[in-house]
Amino acid sequence: MTSIEPDPREERLPKWARDRMAYYRRLATTAEARVNAAKAYAEGARDGTKPGETDTVLDPYDPHPIGLKPGTRVRFKVDLGLPPKMADRIGYVDITARGGHVELMAGGPMTLHPQVSNVLHVKLRGH
Repeated sequence: MTSIEPDPREERLPKWARDRMAYYRRLATTAEARVNAAKAYAEGARDGTKPGETDTVLDPYDPHPIGLKPGTRVRFKVDLGLPPKMADRIGYVDITARGGHVELMAGGPMTLHPQVSNVLHVKLRGH
């Protein structure tokens, strides 16, 4: 991580301006650290899992796809227009790769709608 050094001319600025500049430097440094962590994760540095070595890959068409541990359960939240408490209980679909098939588990009733030979839509039904 690189540090953003203050410009010597900042000393002539009012205190509020110097404080604001310091605040933005901290934000930039934090953002840079997050970007570096995401890159390291995408390259498998966090747990050693590379996209080609797992059954669960986030954003596979991105130049830096993220490989998760094999069998990781991924949750997709679906907006059903429900109140927040109810939406947290039933407005989701969990997906896991398990031994040659994909398991879908929803918080409530769901219907599957084939679209073409390799696309399937999952529709959740709110109560």
